Amino acid sequence: YQRRVHGGDSTAAKPELTGPPRLLCLCGNRSSQVITEVHVMNLHLDSDYGLELHYLEGPIQVNEAYDPELTESLGGAAYSWAEEVDGIPAHEILAKGLRHFQEHVSACGPYDGIFAFSCGAAIATFAAQLAAKEKAVPGWRFIIAGCASVYELEEELPRLSLPSLHLIGERDSIRWQSLKLADKYCENRTIHRIPYCDHALPCECSEDMVLQGVIKEFMGRFLPRQTL
Repeated sequence: YQRRVHGGDSTAAKPELTGPPRLLCLCGNRSSQVITEVHVMNLHLDSDYGLELHYLEGPIQVNEAYDPELTESLGGAAYSWAEEVDGIPAHEILAKGLRHFQEHVSACGPYDGIFAFSCGAAIATFAAQLAAKEKAVPGWRFIIAGCASVYELEEELPRLSLPSLHLIGERDSIRWQSLKLADKYCENRTIHRIPYCDHALPCECSEDMVLQGVIKEFMGRFLPRQTL
């Protein structure tokens, strides 16, 4: 599998990198890598597609995790992308997390795709919209958004043609946000509703053959045939 590195001097020869497809996995708010590893495992992204997995937590350490018991049992601190402060515009709330994400992609990318949970999906989408506004290409080719949250920004940003898969929990209290974020993608968009999910991607996902089929079909657009 070959991938061309973009950036730097546009007149220089671009080095070819070989290796497995790279997936950047973004944690949610008040979460951690260990929690996101569970989500990734339940979707078989760690086992079925020959991916090289990278993880990125939010830049803000928080005192309490979204699921304190699970976080404590798995070990590790919890982190967020945004600090919720009433009366502050969304772009300011997201600024630190956005910068953290953009700097990581600039330093460690490009990636073949992104898996993003909850607020991680909002951050990746915001970054992609800002790139589209500047007629630039983001450092990834597709996104899988799980139980996504969304922030209403003060400026109009373009909708995205980036291929996207939106996994929406039917029992999730913020599923309307997941649908609203999905609406920011206008082409090559797949929405899959998971009837038993709240704001999580639980172990039941691992045995859900309909869900696994949707993921496999989506991933098959981007991966070498021999990895499927």
